[in-house]
Amino acid sequence: MSEQHKKVHFIGICGVGTSAVAKLLQDRGYVVSGS
Repeated sequence: MSEQHKKVHFIGICGVGTSAVAKLLQDRGYVVSGS
């Protein structure tokens, strides 16, 4: 997968479910941001 497709932005990243998914993606090499 190319670098430009490895960026993810979440809305509501402080939620329990959303933050868990964000952590999983980050561990797999994605650049994760959120609000």
